[in-house]
Amino acid sequence: MSEIFTFVIILAISVKSLISFCDYFGNYIKKIFNKEHFKLNEKIELERRLQHGSEIMNTLTANQKATDETLAALMKKINMLIDSDKDAIKAYITKEHHYFCY
Repeated sequence: MSEIFTFVIILAISVKSLISFCDYFGNYIKKIFNKEHFKLNEKIELERRLQHGSEIMNTLTANQKATDETLAALMKKINMLIDSDKDAIKAYITKEHHYFCY
């Protein structure tokens, strides 16, 4: 009777140890899988951010080109106005010079 009782206790302890080992192994596998899953998600997130940054950069580049073209057109108009004002001032000075000198 005592041998059966001892055998049952040893069997229960070994079953408990086997269950603990399975739980530990399962948790270890989950931890490894979660690390790989985390790295994969991190990589996907970085690629998404890189793509978004690239789209923003392309938009900013297009806006910069449009701004440069507008600025060049404005500078051309300003230079034309300055030249026109110079010619008007020259004409006024010449007219006054001829009025007073001749």
